[in-house]
Amino acid sequence: MTWRREVLNTFNMVEPAGTSQPYSTEVLPAFANHVRARSELRDPNVHHELQADQVKHIWTKFGMYRD
Repeated sequence: MTWRREVLNTFNMVEPAGTSQPYSTEVLPAFANHVRARSELRDPNVHHELQADQVKHIWTKFGMYRD
């Protein structure tokens, strides 16, 4: 048996009724934090503020920015 056929057989196996593993639909805190942070960064105002802060930081670090 080739490895491809073995892999396909593994994926095509059907579990008998009632033997499937229980799973949770609870949202994990780490994932919820990721989604929240991503949505904040996608906010155009926050994005531009962070972008300006980053440019200022880089210019300050390399001595090209003066207040």
